[in-house]
Parts: sequence; structure tokens; C-alpha cells
Amino acid sequence: MPDPNTASNRVDGGMETSVNWEDDSSVERLTLNDRSTAEHGAARLAHMHIQSTSRGAPVGPLVCERQPLPGNDYHGNIVFPRGTPKVIRLQLAAAMALKSQLIRHPKIL
Repeated sequence: MPDPNTASNRVDGGMETSVNWEDDSSVERLTLNDRSTAEHGAARLAHMHIQSTSRGAPVGPLVCERQPLPGNDYHGNIVFPRGTPKVIRLQLAAAMALKSQLIRHPKIL
């Protein structure tokens, strides 16, 4: 789900969902090692699924952006358009969740 609090920090007023773009095989470990965001694992979602979900969005396209952080060059966001109603945010997030693959921590089966 996008964080509505991020809208006030953006010129476009969009709401961000933080992601790590999986550019190479090191990203899975980097993501899973951050227990603050991946306590129970992570979801892998192909970019093409974000794009296909975006094409059907009744509020305008979702934006995929890069926003590297210190120590994490892979960080970015999926940005939901300004003013996307909560019910539509839920629907878009659910559509992407259904297309994702759960990546569990190696110690969690």
C-alpha cells in the first residue's frame, strides 16, 4: 500500500510505495536482510506486472522511479497518482499482490 504521508513531500502529490529494484542477484539478500521492511519476507513483482496494472488504473498511470538511499542503490518507489481514493489504492495493491511471488527468509518455511 502506498503511504499517503509521502504525498506532502512530492511536487506531484503522489503517494509512494517503497521498493528495491532487482537489478542483480544481490538485491534479494539486501532486501531480506532489512528486517524493518522485510520481517516476514518480501514480494517479488515483475516490472511488466506493474505496467499492466498501471494501464488499467482508473486514476492515471503508476510511476516507477529510482530513489537511491545511502547504502541502497536499488531503492525506488511505485508512485500512485495524487488523490487516488483509498478503495482504488487497495484494488491496485491487491492486483499487484496477486501477481507477486512471496520470497521467504531462508530460516522461515
